[in-house]
Amino acid sequence: RKISDLWELNSLGINDPSEKKSKLELHDLALKQFENTVLRDDEGRYIDSIPWIEGNEKLEDHYSSAKGRLEKTLKFTGRLFDYEQAPEHLEKAAEELKDSMYVDNCVVSVDSSEELESFQKDSTELLTLGKFDLRGWRHSDIESNFDFQDNQQKYDPQEIQVLGLIRNVKEDTFSTSYKETESKEEVTKRRILSLAHRIFDPIGFTCPITLILKLLIQECWKLEASWDSKLPVDIERKFETWKK
Repeated sequence: RKISDLWELNSLGINDPSEKKSKLELHDLALKQFENTVLRDDEGRYIDSIPWIEGNEKLEDHYSSAKGRLEKTLKFTGRLFDYEQAPEHLEKAAEELKDSMYVDNCVVSVDSSEELESFQKDSTELLTLGKFDLRGWRHSDIESNFDFQDNQQKYDPQEIQVLGLIRNVKEDTFSTSYKETESKEEVTKRRILSLAHRIFDPIGFTCPITLILKLLIQECWKLEASWDSKLPVDIERKFETWKK
């Protein structure tokens, strides 16, 4: 193609009004096209050919990009296949891993320290076969002296963080990490929504707390407040009370 084609109307399918066919001509062309493309077989079923533009340029070859996408898809979906092809002595760990992966965490329950040590050893060995590094192990048995050898950094043995929550294994409680520095910014709809989304809780344990912010957002919508405008005093007071 020439550069001049970029501003030629004909290349965009826009023709001069004088070149346009009348409705009657278009009607005749449509009937002729229908007669030439629609057939009826011996069983009475209609067969319609696929419309195709004649003289169109040859389609580009997308083999390399399709191959790359397929390989990337197989890389992620192939993990379950690797579990099924696990060696015999790792079959139990493979079965537990199938139901224990949540995002990038592996969460599993065992009945004893011996089972814990065995699962840690077997699952690490199994995932190593697929070039996956399973590390950062933690357990909730505070009475056990068992410790994982791969943990090189210090941590609080009473706290375990998983799926956005912090579990205190001694008190058997759940909490969430939330830090809000003192700010002189005005209380706006944008700020309330931003703080509401800082609390990551896919399980929903913190709903009684985060619901308050969502209700405040609802009040803002009813008032038709803009994103950065100062909110009424009563909403601001409720927000400050929630922060405390």
